[in-house]
Amino acid sequence: MQNLKIAKSIFLLFLLAVSVANLAFFVYWYSASEVTAIMPSNTGYTIEALALNVTILEIILVLVGFVFAALGLFGYIEIKNAAVNKAVEEARETVSEQFLIWQREQTNQSSEPPEYGGDYKLEDEPVTDAKEAKGE
Repeated sequence: MQNLKIAKSIFLLFLLAVSVANLAFFVYWYSASEVTAIMPSNTGYTIEALALNVTILEIILVLVGFVFAALGLFGYIEIKNAAVNKAVEEARETVSEQFLIWQREQTNQSSEPPEYGGDYKLEDEPVTDAKEAKGE
């Protein structure tokens, strides 16, 4: 469980570093180029305005992609942990039930018939037909 927390922390730090680097590259690009998003007098956008719009959309899509990737990774890990915990809980419950049945059979505290449907019956049998055991 400790390794999972460390992995989450490392992943979040990596995500933060990539996001900061992306924003730093955008700020550098924005400051290095002279972008004007002013519409010209004729119809249509200028190439600079289109480039700015595309860049902003790229940044938004990258950030949304990182968020979905982080949610998917953590969701998978949590689903896996929940499944393992449920399997362990069911196994312990089954073992506990079987142990109680075994204890009742060993101590003969249960007057109920066993849960299995065997054909063994312990009834009063006459001892006149019994044979003597050899070597005892």
